[in-house]
Amino acid sequence: MLFVAATIQLAGQENGFNCFTVVAGKAATSDGSVLVAHNEDDYGLQLVNFYRVPPKPAGTITYTKNNAPVSRTEDSWSYLWLEMPGMDFSDCFLNAKGVLVVSNQCTSREDDPKLSEGGITYLLRSQVAAYARNARHGVKIATALLERFGYNSPGRTYTIADSEEAWILAVVNGKHYAAARVPDDKVAVIPNYYTLTSINTADTLNYIISPDLISYAQQRGWYNPETGAEFNFRESYGSPESLIHPVNTGRMWRGVSVLSGETFDLTDAFPTFFQPEKLISLQTLMHLLRDHYEGTEKATSTAGSPHAQEGTICASHTQYGLIAQLRSNLPVEIGSVLWVAMRRPCTQAFIPWYAGITAIPNGFNKYDYLWAEKNHSHPEEGTWDRIPVHAGFTFADFADFVDENYTFRQNEALRKALKTESKFIKNQNKTEKKLLHLYKKNKSKFYTEINWITAKGTAKTINNSLIK
Repeated sequence: MLFVAATIQLAGQENGFNCFTVVAGKAATSDGSVLVAHNEDDYGLQLVNFYRVPPKPAGTITYTKNNAPVSRTEDSWSYLWLEMPGMDFSDCFLNAKGVLVVSNQCTSREDDPKLSEGGITYLLRSQVAAYARNARHGVKIATALLERFGYNSPGRTYTIADSEEAWILAVVNGKHYAAARVPDDKVAVIPNYYTLTSINTADTLNYIISPDLISYAQQRGWYNPETGAEFNFRESYGSPESLIHPVNTGRMWRGVSVLSGETFDLTDAFPTFFQPEKLISLQTLMHLLRDHYEGTEKATSTAGSPHAQEGTICASHTQYGLIAQLRSNLPVEIGSVLWVAMRRPCTQAFIPWYAGITAIPNGFNKYDYLWAEKNHSHPEEGTWDRIPVHAGFTFADFADFVDENYTFRQNEALRKALKTESKFIKNQNKTEKKLLHLYKKNKSKFYTEINWITAKGTAKTINNSLIK
């Protein structure tokens, strides 16, 4: 039975049904922020830890998984780190400059990748988090690493965002990539296939691509300009199987349909960027991250948990949902917020984790960041052992408890979650006015207050998740 379970989990990972992301430019949102919504989906037993990593001095050497050294000449930034031990492609970061990094697996068709020194995997995102001054700088850090090492994975789309702009960086197995800036008035939905289509190679302000991106596609027979067709990154570099898989097409269809207000078919060629029907709010994205195709022909027709259905946005293997609210009208410590719902968003409240927190609430990590850095790539024995002080086990137990009798238990779980969540949203302006006053007048009290806000919210989510 254990072998079968492990095989199913591995098959899910290889199929790439991992994560769902929505990116909204600052002119497409109701509060003028850049919003990034993300469900982190990973199969198997996982443990989500939160750490605050302090700055490190210039010249600090870090190593790829194949022990190739990487160093930079500047000091790093501190950053908030959502860490999952042993996972190369799952962690989320928000640094002290308000730069966010999340990603989605997107399988490429590349079968002959060029790699140097074994290629790069996890270090790509952590280097962006540690050193990026803004989103564009983050893309340039990432592409420089790709050109040096090559990407040692079937493919991925990174979202790198700050309070002014957001970028999607599509990375191919090897040394090919294409990055595009999300237009301020547009929205992008990213399932588990490449969504980037046309590329304006002359527009270097909004596109950054590997030098031989198009010529290499021609060489491999993935693109033929003699047909008169415009180069399409998604069709040229994407795995053909991933582009038509119902998990991907379903999630894309649902996200684009809900946010655009237009009618699409599952077989349509969905746009990379589109105009939302109305300005996007936090609540819009919270609702979408909880979605199971309710009210559509794709909704499960059987009683019980919708998580038994393949391809829902809120899925059986969702480890957490988050919405990054990135605003430029406030100091980064207050203006950049991660609204996080642990385990499944459909049963948990989204709680604000401000970029300025200096202390992680009790129950949200194992040991400290030094242990996590040492342990991440090669987890020691006992890393996933159940310990009462880690809230992750409480959230996992509660999600399983609700799923056992979803029809009966879900309404009450969601009612509690929405009650908690709504208080934080309703009081956000008042809370942040107080924080801003303290930030200007008394930094010590500011940090005490901002740490307390997160601690209060997380304690409430733990209490809501206790099985009574």
